[in-house]
Amino acid sequence: MKQSLNRHSSMFLMEIMIAILFFSLVSAICLRIFTASRQMGQDTNDLNMAVNQSENIAELLTYSLKSPESSSMDMKGTSGFLTSEYPDIAVDGNCLTIYYDASWNCCTSGNATYYIEVRKTQEESLCVFCIDAYKTSEIKKPVYSLNVSLHPPLHP
Repeated sequence: MKQSLNRHSSMFLMEIMIAILFFSLVSAICLRIFTASRQMGQDTNDLNMAVNQSENIAELLTYSLKSPESSSMDMKGTSGFLTSEYPDIAVDGNCLTIYYDASWNCCTSGNATYYIEVRKTQEESLCVFCIDAYKTSEIKKPVYSLNVSLHPPLHP
């Protein structure tokens, strides 16, 4: 009788161990799903903000070329319109760099989590601006890229 009771309690203990193992596996899978969804949400937010900021820059560049005050076709002349909106802009040849913090507010390069590079090229009679948004931790792969081709007006 005592051996029968021992066998039942060891079976019960095995069932409890299997149940705990099963729930541990399920909770690990659920935790992985939640962390993946959080990362996807952050990536979506980054993409959305990169699109908004890139479009804002594209609109300012469009305005800067159409403005009668803009007689210069180089980046120094173009950056004049952008400095009112982005005071910490960095100009290096044909490349502008605008830095952003984690909340996508303009900041200096030392506090940057994101940055947008604007490169200008001349193709025949077109001004082509390549606007690339990057995360500072992932320099090789842009979060978003936008190419803007504009016909500069002839100023009298």
